[in-house]
Amino acid sequence: MRNRKTLKSRLILSIFLGCLIPYLLGGLYLKNVIEEWVYTNHHMSTSVILRQVSLLFDEALINDMREMAEMMATDERLLDPALKLTHYENFGSQDFVYAPEKEELAISSYFQSIKDANKKVNFLFYGTTDGGYIEYPQFEPSDSYDPRTRNWYIGSIDTSSPVISSPYVSLFSNQMVIGFTKQVSKNGEVLGVVGATVDIQSMLENTGNIQIGSSGYIILLTDNNTVLVSPEHPEWLMQDASTLDINQAIDNNTTLNFMTVDGEKKVVDSYRSEQSGWQVLSVVDESVLLEKSREVTNILLWIYTLTLGILFFIVYTAAKRVTDPIFGIADVISSIGRFDFGELQAQSLFEYQKRPDEIGVIARSIGDMKRDVERYMDQLKRSNREIMNKNHLLQSTEESLKSRLEEIDAQNAYIQFLADHDALTNLPNRRKFIETLAETLNAGESGAILMLDLDNFKGINDTQGHFIGDQLLKLIAEDFQHIAGENVFVSRFGGDEFLILIKRKHPEAVEHFIESTIRQFREAKAVENMHLTVNFSMGVTLFPEDSTDVEQLIMNADLAMYSVKNSGKNGYIYFDEVMKAKLKERADVELMLREAIENKAFKMLYQPIVETKTGKAAGFEALIRLTEGSLSPGIFIPIAEETGLIVDIGRQAVQMVIEQLGKWIKAGEEVRPVSVNFSALQLYDPGFLEFLESTLKKHHVPATFLEIEITENIFLENQNATLTFLSRLRELGIRLAIDDFGTGYSSINYLSYLPVDHVKLDKTLCERFLDIENIRVMDSIIMLAHGLKLEVVAEGIEYYEQVRRLKVGGCDYIQGFYFSMPLEAEAVPEAVRKVYQ
Repeated sequence: MRNRKTLKSRLILSIFLGCLIPYLLGGLYLKNVIEEWVYTNHHMSTSVILRQVSLLFDEALINDMREMAEMMATDERLLDPALKLTHYENFGSQDFVYAPEKEELAISSYFQSIKDANKKVNFLFYGTTDGGYIEYPQFEPSDSYDPRTRNWYIGSIDTSSPVISSPYVSLFSNQMVIGFTKQVSKNGEVLGVVGATVDIQSMLENTGNIQIGSSGYIILLTDNNTVLVSPEHPEWLMQDASTLDINQAIDNNTTLNFMTVDGEKKVVDSYRSEQSGWQVLSVVDESVLLEKSREVTNILLWIYTLTLGILFFIVYTAAKRVTDPIFGIADVISSIGRFDFGELQAQSLFEYQKRPDEIGVIARSIGDMKRDVERYMDQLKRSNREIMNKNHLLQSTEESLKSRLEEIDAQNAYIQFLADHDALTNLPNRRKFIETLAETLNAGESGAILMLDLDNFKGINDTQGHFIGDQLLKLIAEDFQHIAGENVFVSRFGGDEFLILIKRKHPEAVEHFIESTIRQFREAKAVENMHLTVNFSMGVTLFPEDSTDVEQLIMNADLAMYSVKNSGKNGYIYFDEVMKAKLKERADVELMLREAIENKAFKMLYQPIVETKTGKAAGFEALIRLTEGSLSPGIFIPIAEETGLIVDIGRQAVQMVIEQLGKWIKAGEEVRPVSVNFSALQLYDPGFLEFLESTLKKHHVPATFLEIEITENIFLENQNATLTFLSRLRELGIRLAIDDFGTGYSSINYLSYLPVDHVKLDKTLCERFLDIENIRVMDSIIMLAHGLKLEVVAEGIEYYEQVRRLKVGGCDYIQGFYFSMPLEAEAVPEAVRKVYQ
C-alpha cells in the first residue's frame, strides 16, 4: 500500500490542529460557566420548594396544634379548682376503684369531640397538681401512675407557653407522633397540664414522596437533627444526622453542599424553619443536575466539529486539484493488478486520457493495457462458468433440505413458546409460573410470591377502550422485564393480574423488588399520545414460612392482595392468619346479607325531622336494620356496596317504606314525608324507576310523601347519566336531598344546578362549627343554602345548646337524639302529633 503522507496530508493536518486547540480551550471555559449557572439556578428553585415544605409543617401542624392546646387549657371544664379526677397511684391494689365523677365524664366527652373533629390526634390527657389524671381514649395503665412524675408534666407545669415534644413512635399506633402540652391555670393558680399527641406519619410520608427534579428527594430533620424522613435511606430514620453522610449540610441555609452518599456525588441544599427549628434537605444526583450542561456542551461540540469539517473540506478541495490525478492513475494500475475492471476505474481513466499533458499519455497507455487484460479474463470466466453450473444443482438441493429442517425447528420452538407464554405480553403464563414455582419448592429454596393487580385498569378500558388497555399492559410487561433479574420470575396471571416469583438469595430481595416496582409505577405511562397513571395493589406471601403448597401459596397472595383492595388500594401487604380471619368474617357478613335479602329479614326504623319554628315533626328518615342480630348498618352497608347487594337491599328498603306509608294513609293517620337513603350503585339498577313508580301506584301513595337522600359522591362519575336519573325522579314528584353534606366532596358548583330540595348537614360538620368560635361558619353555610333556595337539615344533634344555636342561625329542620331515637313504625303516628321542645 502506498504511503499518502504527501504535502496535501501535512497541510490539512497542520490547519486542523491549529484550529482544534483554541476550540477546546473555549469549550472548557463555556462548560465551566454553564455548570456554574446550573448550580445557581438549582439552588434558587430548590430553596423555594424547601421553604414551602417547611411552611407546610409550621402551618398545618405546629400552629394548629398550639392553638388547640391553648383552647383546651382555657376550657371551663378544666378550670374548676375543685375538680376531682381519678388517681392511679394505687392502681392494681384492692383499694383502687374506677368511679369517675360527672365532671370527669364531661371532660372525657369534650376530649372525644376534639378527637372526632381532628383525626390526626391520637390521645388527649389532663393531669392535675393533686395527681389526678384523665386520658381519652380511656386510660388503661399497666401499673401505678402519677402524672406529676412524667416528663410531659414536668416540662410544662412551670411555663405558660405550649410545649412541643420531639417526635417519637407511639406504642399504641406504631406511628410517628408528636406531643403538645400546655399549663392550665386560673387567676394565677396553676391547676395542671393538658396535652395531646398528634399523628404526623401521613405528613412524613407525603414529604417523602416529594421529588426534586427526576431523581432528587427530601430529607427532614427535627430541631435536634434527628432524621424523620429519608426515602432513599430508611435506615437513617430516627438517627442523629450529625453522624451520617449528610452532616455537612446541617444548619447551612445559604450555599450548596457537595458530598458523597452511597459512592455517588450529591448536591445538597437545606432550609431550617425559624419557627419550629426543623430542617429540610434536598438531595440530588450531581450527574442528573448536570445533564443540561452536558447537552449544551454536546451542542457546542457538534458546532465545533461542523466548523472543522467545513475547513477541512475547503483545504482538501484545494489540494485535491494538484495531487488527485496522480493518485487516481495509481489506483487504476492497482485495480488492474487485482483484476478489478469496474466502471468507476474506467470512468476515472477516461477523464485522465482527455488531458493533453504527460498524465494523458500515461493514462492512454494504461487504457490499452487494461483492455488486453480484460479480454484474457473473459475467456477464463467462460471456462469457470461451466464448472459452476454443474455444482449449483448439488448446492441447491443441500440448501433446500437444510432450510426445511430449520423451518421445522423454528415451528416447534414457537409452539412451545405459545404453550408457556401469554400471547399479548409475551410474559410466561399461569401454567409456566406454576411449573417454575413447583420446581423451586422441590429444590428446597426460599422465596416469595407476589400477586399484583392494577387498581384502575377497568376504568382505563371503559374510558379509553380495550386497545389502549392492551397497549398499557404491554408497557407494564416491558417494565417488569427490565426490573426482573436472575432470581425474579414474572408472569401474567390473567386480565390485569401478574404473578411474580422471587428467590430470596439475600433477606432484602423481596423489599428491594417491591421498592423497584413502586418506583417503576410512579411515572405515568405514555400510550398513544396519552399519559396514564397506574396504581396497583399487591399481596405477598413467603415460602416455606406460609406454605410449601403451590395452590395454597397462590391463594395466600390472592387473599393479601384483596386485603389491600379492601383497605384503600394502591399498596402492598404480607399475608398473615389475621387477614385470613378478617376475610372469613367479611364472607360471613356477605352470606348473612344474602340470606337476609332472600328471607326479607330487614326492617325500617323512623327518626323524626323536627321543624325549627314549630317544634313538630316535618318528616322522618327511614333507617334500615336487620330483624335479627345486632349487626350495625355501619358494618353491613359498606360490604353490601362492595358486593353489589346494595341494589337488592335498596329495593326492599323503598318497598317497605312505601308499604308503610300506604298503611298509615289507609288507617287515616296524619302522614309526613319519609326520606330513604340511596346508594350510587343503585344508579346501575336498570329497572329501578319503573319499580318505584309501580310500587307507589300499587299502595296508592302520592310521590310527594317520598324523599330520596343522595350523597355528593354520586356525581364523581358519569354526571350526565346521574342528572338524567335525578330529573326523572323529580318528574315523578319525588323530593331530593343531599345527605352528609360537608364530609369531603362538598361543592357549591353541585348545589347550583342539582334538582334538590334539601341539604342535610353532616353530624361532624355540626360538631365542628357549632361552638362559639366557629358559629359564623355555620351561619354562612345556612345563608348560602338559603341563597340557593334550599332548605337546611342539621343531622346528629344531641344537645340543647346545639339546637339553640341552629335556631338562631336560621336552620330549617333538626334531626338527632336530642329529640328522638329512631322509632318503630307503630310509634310514628304519636310522634307526628307530638310538639318537641
